Amino acid sequence: AVEAGQYSYFTKHAQQREFDRTINRAVYEYVLKNGWHEKEKDEFSEMYQSWKYAIRGSTLNQRELRIVVAVDNHGLVIITLMALGE
Repeated sequence: AVEAGQYSYFTKHAQQREFDRTINRAVYEYVLKNGWHEKEKDEFSEMYQSWKYAIRGSTLNQRELRIVVAVDNHGLVIITLMALGE
């Protein structure tokens, strides 16, 4: 979905975290493309009746991020961005 540019939107929460943590599009796309799936962090959302998936990885400057995403009819939805160890 990232390779094809098929992520539909950010939640308002993710937009705020992107700003708060100074994580730009190039950085989170790099982590989504090169990180790994943290299966133990996945969870099912009863409210939305869908799974949320955690992707973790290091940026080019060794910043460790976790990105939580879901999939809907429009593609990948970015739910939140976390800078780990900060």
